[in-house]
Amino acid sequence: MNDEIDLVQNDAPDASPKPVEKIRRTVRGIVVSDSMSKTLVVNAERIVRHRKYHKYIRKYTKYYAHDETEQAAVGDFVELVMCRPLSKLKRWELKDIIRMAPRDNAPSPEETAVEIEEGDA
Repeated sequence: MNDEIDLVQNDAPDASPKPVEKIRRTVRGIVVSDSMSKTLVVNAERIVRHRKYHKYIRKYTKYYAHDETEQAAVGDFVELVMCRPLSKLKRWELKDIIRMAPRDNAPSPEETAVEIEEGDA
C-alpha cells in the first residue's frame, strides 16, 4: 500500500500546475444612493419561504459597492461582484449596469427611435 502512495506522489510533480480561477459571488439589485464619492448603495431583493406559514416573503439586503468611474446612478439595475474589503462596509464592486434608469436631460428610447426614423426619411 505504501508503494501505491509513493507512485501517486511521484506523478504529481510532473503535471504542470493549472491556474485556478476563483468563482466570485455576484448580486443584482437597484441603486438607491450614489451620493458618496465612488460608492453605491444597492438594494438586493430575495424571496424566502416562511418556515411555519409557507408564505413567500420578500427580504431586502443593502450592499455598499465600489464604483471607480461613478457611472451608475440612482434607479439603475446593476450587478455587483464580491471583492476584498475596501472599507468598513464596502466588500463589493460594480461589475455591470444591466438596465439604466432615465437620466436628466437624456432622450428616452422612444425619442431616440423617432429621431432615427426622421433621419432615415
